Amino acid sequence: MVDWKPLNGEKTHPLSDAAKKVMRELASSPKMSWEINPGVMNRFQREGLADAHHVKWKGQWKSEIRLTPKGLALVSANFSAPSSTSTPPEDSAPRGGGESGDGLGGGSSE
Repeated sequence: MVDWKPLNGEKTHPLSDAAKKVMRELASSPKMSWEINPGVMNRFQREGLADAHHVKWKGQWKSEIRLTPKGLALVSANFSAPSSTSTPPEDSAPRGGGESGDGLGGGSSE
């Protein structure tokens, strides 16, 4: 096995939020190779987090990307739930101030 070395020297930076999002998506279902940023895919393959599997898609052979057991373990241990800083609305009432109750903002139907 080849000993890969990061391009910037001895350290590899932590995965970006976008890369973590891709890993969460891959944990739920495989993706075709063209749906993933090539740099992110390179990093996943270098670190043994994902592999390409050849599948027949629309009559042609394509590369489907799947997480390895190591990648699945990383997702479940570290960032399985996306962190959200937004807060949900206070109530779920329809917006628009309408009195008809249809949520479209119209007045009475008289």
